[in-house]
Amino acid sequence: MRSLADLIRRSLRLPVFLPLLALSLVATWFGLKPSQVHFAALTDGQSFVDVQPGLTVASLIVQAGSYTPEAVHYYLQWSGFDFAWPLLTFTAMMFIAGWLFRFLPSRRQGLFTLVVAVGYAAVLMDWGENVGFVWVVLHPEPPPLSVAGLAVSLHTAKLFFLAVFNLACVAVLFWAAGRKLMKSPA
Repeated sequence: MRSLADLIRRSLRLPVFLPLLALSLVATWFGLKPSQVHFAALTDGQSFVDVQPGLTVASLIVQAGSYTPEAVHYYLQWSGFDFAWPLLTFTAMMFIAGWLFRFLPSRRQGLFTLVVAVGYAAVLMDWGENVGFVWVVLHPEPPPLSVAGLAVSLHTAKLFFLAVFNLACVAVLFWAAGRKLMKSPA
């Protein structure tokens, strides 16, 4: 993780960051808007299980079992996209975190490696959740309860890691802003 954190720090340049950010924003827009609208039309208003915070094994099994062949086909296509989306988004977020960490004292710089580890752990959890969800969607009868349980656990853990990562970034931002305000003349 240290080498990945160092690579991100060395790459903190606008010609690298701006295209990455643009791709991440476009992917997020597609993942949260037009693809969701189309999927909802195919499933009588359901959203992708991947973006449901309160997902349970029971609700996953019920939803996956209700998908029409057309909805299953679209979900599989979208799942391919959903493997790239978290990697793009988290890499862009790592660039933002790397930039924010420049405002911390040198003794705190080592924490960036931990932030990178937490961020990419969430990506790995997302990928594991994706594999589990696809398996459940492709095998509705009989429902694979153990796979569904693992997928929902990874989904919940991913959401927790996302919350920790986002709170850490906000805390660093407020800390840096507070230090800047305390140093500026009144």
